[in-house]
Amino acid sequence: MDELAGFDPYDSRMRNKLQKEVLSRVQNEWFTNYEANLPLIRKWGGIEHVPLAAKFVIVGAGWPLSDGKYAQKGKTMSVKGNLHLLEKVKCPVIVCDKIAATAARYVKPFAVTALNTSSTDVQTWMENFRKRMDEQWGPDAIKDVWLIVPVTVNPEALRNWEGKMAFINPENTCEELIATVFKETGLEPRARGDNVGYFSIIMAITLGAKEITIIGMPYSHPTEDAAMDATKGRHCVTLYDAILRAYVYTTFDWIDSRRELMEVLAKCKEEHGIQFFNCTGAGILYQAGVIEPLMFEEWVKHSEG
Repeated sequence: MDELAGFDPYDSRMRNKLQKEVLSRVQNEWFTNYEANLPLIRKWGGIEHVPLAAKFVIVGAGWPLSDGKYAQKGKTMSVKGNLHLLEKVKCPVIVCDKIAATAARYVKPFAVTALNTSSTDVQTWMENFRKRMDEQWGPDAIKDVWLIVPVTVNPEALRNWEGKMAFINPENTCEELIATVFKETGLEPRARGDNVGYFSIIMAITLGAKEITIIGMPYSHPTEDAAMDATKGRHCVTLYDAILRAYVYTTFDWIDSRRELMEVLAKCKEEHGIQFFNCTGAGILYQAGVIEPLMFEEWVKHSEG
């Protein structure tokens, strides 16, 4: 990656080169992880074994949930002030990786999602989640929770998991792996998305949702420094957030992901009548006629009625 020093994010040639470098690095990990996970894949099978539901709430790990207090329309909200409303949610709740333990304080999750191909701190947040489930919901409660992951997930994410599992054959890997997974396991290729929030939305759609509500998915950072840290100092895009009424800071990867996700959601809304609400209260994951902004408190009142 040394030849990418001086990377210019506005140069499409350099971005394509970077993408190829990353792809070549992770492709071997895909195959290695799949082979290590194969016994569990054969044991548990695919997402078709997971119960269907008409509504889902998805909890992402992004700010403002992860960063404590933030200003929104003259109000100050916090993690506790937002997430405690999960206690009133009656539909299944899908939680994204690192937010799992925090969310489990207020709701018994239906499923946890994870994507990490490389080694991460997954065992740390998994252990925190297990402890929280034991404390809040009882020692056997985690056995009812689904872990939904791609077949390429790092095996560390599966180690010591005591609940149920469901795997998907992600279609954004490579033709060789997709074909191998289908031949050896019978898992049809499915869309995955490029981050765990996107993946969770796709999974909810796959599970029959007609209404999907998300919180903790801003696709942005609250500060320029945070965005620069996420890109290792290479780039940051400043945008005005009409919901937060302040500037937020995002990255090219998130802008690209947002564009793709909006196309998927618009198609799902048009063809299947699925409704999408973003109750994060900040960020760039909104689009008129596709995914509407709504305060989580208001959504809860609406859902109770």
